[in-house]
Amino acid sequence: MSVTLVDVDATWVNPSSVSYNASELRLADASLFAQAGIVRNGSNALGVSVDGSDVVTVQPGSWVIPGNAVAGSGIWRGGIASSVTGSLEARDATYGRIDLVVARQLDTDVVASHAAYTGRVEIIKGTPSATPGVPALPSMAVELGRITVPAAGGAAASMDSSHRTYATGVGAEIVVPSASVLPTTGIPTGQRAYALDTGMEYRWDGSMWDDGTYKVYTPTLTNITKGGATVTGRWRQRGKTVDVTITFTAGSTTSASGTMQFSLPVAARSDAVANGVAVSQQSPFLAGVAFLGSTTVVQVQGTTSAGSWNGSQLPPSGKVLVISFRYEAA
Repeated sequence: MSVTLVDVDATWVNPSSVSYNASELRLADASLFAQAGIVRNGSNALGVSVDGSDVVTVQPGSWVIPGNAVAGSGIWRGGIASSVTGSLEARDATYGRIDLVVARQLDTDVVASHAAYTGRVEIIKGTPSATPGVPALPSMAVELGRITVPAAGGAAASMDSSHRTYATGVGAEIVVPSASVLPTTGIPTGQRAYALDTGMEYRWDGSMWDDGTYKVYTPTLTNITKGGATVTGRWRQRGKTVDVTITFTAGSTTSASGTMQFSLPVAARSDAVANGVAVSQQSPFLAGVAFLGSTTVVQVQGTTSAGSWNGSQLPPSGKVLVISFRYEAA
């Protein structure tokens, strides 16, 4: 036996008793998108430019407007089929300003003060100032660009398109002009992103955007008396694969007793193995292997004519031992 909590008007059903309202359809549309913004149906979709006469042109394109004025509003879709133009308001005699070009949705049912039911492309005039700021983005709007407008008689107005956001389908890669505008809230773990300015790819790890570059950590030493040595670890993780490089520079009183061990940046699987090598700059040249001593440490061992690689077989003071390996995280 089941208990019905609520019936809803799902889209694309046949019975004539179903009656859709705007809110239901907007919520249904929202199920298709992970993020609102400009629809990238061309490299210059809704591109904005400004000429030497302060005339602004917005290229054709489509948008997805977020329902961020009232929770549960869903989204609005719209667009312009051909380019539109308009002039900036007159320049201030003394100070410059920053104007914001936006696509927005007005819907009186959601925000009574809108007093309209229409999508709109508009220029929001900034406040002239010695240090002008960017006008606030209205709710139910997406930024198309921001224009720096110098004082009267000054240089030509200039366009900044680096703060645009793009609509993203559920499960699709987020595309941004630069990493500086990557979203930081409401992101599902594993979400992928791509920055247009650098070509860098990112993955949301649950707390931050990981671009695959190496992070720094300081390994904890076991069976080693540091004695002025320096040790630096660098690591990166993609999925469950962890790559690590540890650089150990011996000091004048550095010593070891037993197999040298260095802590891992993240725990390994209990059945994981490390694939790696250890190489010393000392003469004679020494090479060895790196292997997991447990789920939390890597061990270093090698073979020379003098026997096991520890104790007296440490690199001399100032010489470097480099340990590089890969393993599977827990």
